[in-house]
Amino acid sequence: MSIMGGGARKSFASFRHNGAARAWSLRLPPCTGKDRRVDALDMAILRELQEDGHLSLVELGQRVGLTAAPVQRRLRTLERDGWISRYVALVDPRRARRAFEVFLEVELGEQSRDALALFEEKIDQLPEITECHRISGRVNYLLKVVTRDVDSFNTFYLEHILSLPDVSRITTHISLSRVKYTTALPLARRPDDLE
Repeated sequence: MSIMGGGARKSFASFRHNGAARAWSLRLPPCTGKDRRVDALDMAILRELQEDGHLSLVELGQRVGLTAAPVQRRLRTLERDGWISRYVALVDPRRARRAFEVFLEVELGEQSRDALALFEEKIDQLPEITECHRISGRVNYLLKVVTRDVDSFNTFYLEHILSLPDVSRITTHISLSRVKYTTALPLARRPDDLE
């Protein structure tokens, strides 16, 4: 799998071949703070970690053409600058018996700031709701609910969803199959694309 596209791959390959990547990264530590600009190596590190956050510094370095020490410095900087918010383990929903996914469109009766805040506060307390999006259009919210099966969803729906404040209409969509799922963001291929 390529970590850079097009001409950047060729220029970086020749850059790395000459041993310049390692020397460059050791001489010029990355800038930090708001003014810091990510470069192609930072983007490569982020793409690799999105695919496998369990990589060691050595493995990550091998994939992006650096040794472990500069990779560690770059990771610390990316974490400090907010590019990496946290590291998690993705649990297989089938193994956890939580593969029954339902999407709910929720329309509220009142559209005030207080009504929205109260609804969102209640949603945040329910771990079965793994995603909540406030959306445009007739419907106010799109919720993703994960339970064991249809019976457990029905119980959750009756006990929790119907008791949410100020709900006027709910439309339920049961997922028949997950066609695509990823937690990886489609990162820019070139740092210039971030401007």
